[in-house]
Amino acid sequence: MLSRRARVEPVCQVTMTVPADDIDKAFGKVRTEVLRWMQDRAGRRLPAEAWDGGSFDLADIGAPRTEATFLEEIGYWAGRLDAVDANVPERSWTTETAVAKVDGTIRFGARLTCVVRGESAPFVPSVPGPVKQIVDRCGGVLDGWSIGGAPWLVDTPEKASRLVELMSSSERQCDVLAISTRDSSDDPDATLIRARSVFERTIGAAHVVVVTATAAYALTDLVGKELSVFRQAVRTYRPGFDPEGAAPHEHPLALGIRISDWPGGPSGFEDFLVAGCLRGTVDRQDRERLLPSYVAVKQGAQKLRRKAAAAVSITDSERAARLENEDLRRDNQDYESLLEIAEEELNQVRDERDAAKEEVWRLKNRIEYLERQDIRGPVAEDKIPDSFDDLERWAARHLAGKVTLTGRAIRAAKGSPFEDARLAYRALLILRDCYVPMRREGGLDLKEAYRKALEKEALQEQPTFAGTRSGEHGDAYFVRHGGRRRELDLHLKGSDSRDPRFGFRLYFFWDNENEEVVVGSLPNHLRTRVT
Repeated sequence: MLSRRARVEPVCQVTMTVPADDIDKAFGKVRTEVLRWMQDRAGRRLPAEAWDGGSFDLADIGAPRTEATFLEEIGYWAGRLDAVDANVPERSWTTETAVAKVDGTIRFGARLTCVVRGESAPFVPSVPGPVKQIVDRCGGVLDGWSIGGAPWLVDTPEKASRLVELMSSSERQCDVLAISTRDSSDDPDATLIRARSVFERTIGAAHVVVVTATAAYALTDLVGKELSVFRQAVRTYRPGFDPEGAAPHEHPLALGIRISDWPGGPSGFEDFLVAGCLRGTVDRQDRERLLPSYVAVKQGAQKLRRKAAAAVSITDSERAARLENEDLRRDNQDYESLLEIAEEELNQVRDERDAAKEEVWRLKNRIEYLERQDIRGPVAEDKIPDSFDDLERWAARHLAGKVTLTGRAIRAAKGSPFEDARLAYRALLILRDCYVPMRREGGLDLKEAYRKALEKEALQEQPTFAGTRSGEHGDAYFVRHGGRRRELDLHLKGSDSRDPRFGFRLYFFWDNENEEVVVGSLPNHLRTRVT
């Protein structure tokens, strides 16, 4: 029987420099630390050639595949370890590492990849295992800035100025996660999320800083209020930050009240922040250039060996093959010229995309302003439809900007025998008028208004089968939205009747990026163990 095709999902990629007075000595030290991690993770002793710096390949049946390749000619060592997930069937993890001598420095890189056959349980991304070990024992430099043993404490105007220097650096490739303290507090622990935990979970992939109240005032003077961070808010400064022309939406800000009301509280927001940061390390276009895959390195080593063997004895046929290779090389140069032209066109498209994003952000703010004016107002009871025939048009008119119905939800509603369509419409209006403001603005008053609105309709909000159980029901609890597979982790619950004419359920999730509700199914039960 053929195995199911594997789905490969890059999780995180880290590239950094390791301080070195003696290049060869530092190269050997970093490589040894990686080997120690590989041996510990594999649970078996590595062969002598591994510790001597040579290539090796262990592929025993029933044990994690562990291998390494050394390109001595160019001073490049790469390793790979595959490990089966002990908790999730048909899921495994691949860690690729590399140590290189580059321009008189030592470059270290690591990539973590998830490989899945079949359904996979959700997981929070993490940095590759050996990264923290390398930083702790050998040191690390990220974007030209030293990685310490704790988050960088920015507590003076001078340090605020240095922070702006880091944020504005054209060399910076990694996010700056700025976590601010309470207003009027210079206590580095007076933050809503745990800065130390964020630092350890993103080490080598981001710059984590704690901005105290004193430094926040200075930062505001330097970059302006719209681009600053204060009062226990958290801001992610993306690469390419320009204090003179940056658009606020390009550097996401989460206010303290939103962090407090986040699903799971501040720890839930911490997971979201870490996941978004690490996901960004594999979304970059040049990640293969920064850290070639282990397969590519292994193929390169084989080519070098073939080249060395060819230099020993060259026949006439081999000379002809070399001439043919020269022709191919020239063709490749022409191809690279075309690639450069294509890259210029791609950069132009990116500039246009960024301009479009800024326009979307401006329009979004305008929409939020108009929504505050309540120009749509409440929908009178006699104006609520008693069937789902015109649901799509009604939703576009009354819910746009706050609640999105997927095509699947609209089809499910139109094909349902549910008899109280008005209840479904009223539930959607509760999400629009109560749930969305509660999530966007926070506060106990809005939370209480949402609770009372549900109580009035005899509805309850409950989690669905979020977590490891969601995969037990196939795609029932997942929808495609924004180009990604998203989980319907919440639902509004009405009658428990199993008769589809009377039992009510509305399944949805909160889209943090667009700050809106996405409804994936209504008005009947989705499949569960019971059904």
